[in-house]
Amino acid sequence: EPGDAMAAKLVQSVNCPTWLDNGAAPIHVFSKSELYFILAEAKVRLGQDAADDMATAVEASFEDYAYCDAYPEDSGFDPATAADYIASLPVTLKEIMVQKYLSQCRDEQIEAYNDIRRCKALGEEHIVLTNPKNMGSTGNTWPLRLPYGSSDVTSNPNVSAAFGTGNSAGQYIFTEPVWWAGGSR
Repeated sequence: EPGDAMAAKLVQSVNCPTWLDNGAAPIHVFSKSELYFILAEAKVRLGQDAADDMATAVEASFEDYAYCDAYPEDSGFDPATAADYIASLPVTLKEIMVQKYLSQCRDEQIEAYNDIRRCKALGEEHIVLTNPKNMGSTGNTWPLRLPYGSSDVTSNPNVSAAFGTGNSAGQYIFTEPVWWAGGSR
């Protein structure tokens, strides 16, 4: 329960407080790190210097993870170590996208998923996902889109046709990208 002092001090095995799972945790709609990663990506694509934006983005990401801990002062976050790490990073499009992916793993997973698909649609593959437990008949498959909702499938004949029937029902998520990634729907 929010405001419960004991619950605020409990820590899960992933080193995050229990309030992350009980609805009391803040989530980012648009984080500081995401903003600066977007600026860094745009600048690199335009041939401009993106070092300051990338450094700000990675630093903001570290701060987010440090304050995810129930005891931020004991989180192990060391600004000097973070600064050394940031200084060691090459300012390339690939590195910006890798660092953005790492930054968004805590509470911006859909955004990370969309970035992977967006870059793939641009012919770039900065993040390569593998999942040995997801070996369907087509190999290591990952969804190219989110599935349609059940009410859409039952009430819209076009969506129902895209959804499929029998053994092919729902397989469109692995074979048909969304329209902005080159798909037709």
